[in-house]
Amino acid sequence: MTLQRKHKILINHLFFADWLVFILNWFVFIEFLVVFSHLCGTNFKIDIV
Repeated sequence: MTLQRKHKILINHLFFADWLVFILNWFVFIEFLVVFSHLCGTNFKIDIV
């Protein structure tokens, strides 16, 4: 029973870490798009479909 509980906690930590990495990557991606659009000029618009 202790092993199962440890396993569950480990899985939760891994899932949380995956979420964190995903959100961080998303923020970096958005930041890159914003900087890129500013570099290309204000008339350049990004359409996220």
